[in-house]
Amino acid sequence: MTALRALLVASAILLFVDLGGSTIWDANEAFYVETPRQMVLTHDYVNPSFNGQPRFNKPVLSYWIVAGFYKVLGVSVTAERVAIAFGAVLLIGATFVIGRTLGGPNAGVIAALVLASAPRVMLWSRRIFIDVWFASFLALALMCFVLADAYPARRRLALIGMYIAIGLAVLTKGPVALALPGLALLVHLTMTRTLRDLRTMVPIGAVIIAAIVAPWYVADYQQHGWAHIREFFIGENLGRYTETVGFQNRGPFFYVPVLLSDLTPWSLFLPAALWLAWRERRPDLRLMVIWIAVFAGVFTLSKTKQDLYIFPAAPAIAALIGVLIDRTARAGAGRWRDAEGRLARGGALVTSLLLVALGALAIQLTWLTDAVPNLRAAAVVGGVLIAGGVLSAALAFRARLVTVALALGATAVVVNWLLVLFVMRPFEAFKPVAPMSEWLREHAGATTVVAHYRTQLPSMTYYLGRPVTQVFDPDAMTRLIDREPGLYVMARPGEIAEIMARNGVPVCVVQKRPLPVFDAKLSEIRSGRLPEIWLAGIKNVCK
Repeated sequence: MTALRALLVASAILLFVDLGGSTIWDANEAFYVETPRQMVLTHDYVNPSFNGQPRFNKPVLSYWIVAGFYKVLGVSVTAERVAIAFGAVLLIGATFVIGRTLGGPNAGVIAALVLASAPRVMLWSRRIFIDVWFASFLALALMCFVLADAYPARRRLALIGMYIAIGLAVLTKGPVALALPGLALLVHLTMTRTLRDLRTMVPIGAVIIAAIVAPWYVADYQQHGWAHIREFFIGENLGRYTETVGFQNRGPFFYVPVLLSDLTPWSLFLPAALWLAWRERRPDLRLMVIWIAVFAGVFTLSKTKQDLYIFPAAPAIAALIGVLIDRTARAGAGRWRDAEGRLARGGALVTSLLLVALGALAIQLTWLTDAVPNLRAAAVVGGVLIAGGVLSAALAFRARLVTVALALGATAVVVNWLLVLFVMRPFEAFKPVAPMSEWLREHAGATTVVAHYRTQLPSMTYYLGRPVTQVFDPDAMTRLIDREPGLYVMARPGEIAEIMARNGVPVCVVQKRPLPVFDAKLSEIRSGRLPEIWLAGIKNVCK
């Protein structure tokens, strides 16, 4: 177990490594960098704003947290990412306590490692503020309820902690933070025939949650009436659930691969862990299953589906896997002959094959080096994945599950470090906003309009330090050109050509930058002709 603890420490350290090494990841991260900056500048902590417009589509706590880090560390992208990393530490810590309570200290270490070493979790912990903190608060709520059941003498204190965590989650993302944990706990209390506990839980819980959530909503109501509150609860919550937002065609099985990929390379142990929870009929293990089922089931019925919607289920999955691996380790190699042992071995073998396949794919990425300079580190990542897959497969036949877990954990941790230190850095060449913003700060006047036409790269608002006009309609673009003596427009080459043909005004292209390689077609990558975004001056600025 010492080696597993060392891997957990290495994963935790990585959360804070090279946080300032990349510019803002559009679009989500831009909102949680710039909106708190506006709060600090204006000293208005009631009315979040972005790009000169009110931003009430989410509650305010995320912005407050980042603003607090800005007060301590100064305003920077790094400070915002330090805040995300602290949220990830809370998430991993809560997962450790859940696993420890369910299965003992070693199960807690394994559960925390499952979460901390998963590459997707590592990447989210460097760029997705709101979902990491939302999952952290809900993990703390689940942790407190597990502790309340495990230690009856401290039940009241643990439940108070749960209500506080749920209140903070509601102030982070809204009523879903109350509805889904509430549904999971209701099912759990029904199955354990302890529904009578609600008579004491609901009143004090309602008071604590309201005390956390209500002050900001009251302040918002005093200034704006019901407008923002109605828009958030009906439009942002009910609307997203009952109507499709954006261009989506995600069917009822959308979350199956999401569940399996979120905690890769550990996810394929989940069937064995679920079997163990079912076979042992322990209420605490079944609570984990209920928690997972509620988040996956409720959002499967939602018209709008996003992979991060079910991220709060990850701590419960990690805890079950931690209990499974620890249980088989303590039972000895013979445990492989049990049903969950056979399922676990099958999961380990399939995971090993998956790692080998991913490794081969990573090595193939080296042909991208003409289009993506310095990507040869992908070959090293591929070699690590193949070696880890082969070793894990061999151990699955000959060793205990905990030894297989050590091989998988070491593979994941090494890959994560390589991704952060070597693989992700070359992609900065495909993030056009920061260099274009630097050019505009040097050459554009403070009052010259900067517009985005049919493209959304909101981080420019932060890098320019002023609003950017967003235009999608050609007629609106024409009106803007007619109104302004000169302006700069960021758009794709086809849209720049359209502006020239439609308006007959002087146009000069001052910057050409490649778009993110993730948006390119395979044929474009192979040919090295990646799609571009242009910055063009229009009218007087072309003189």
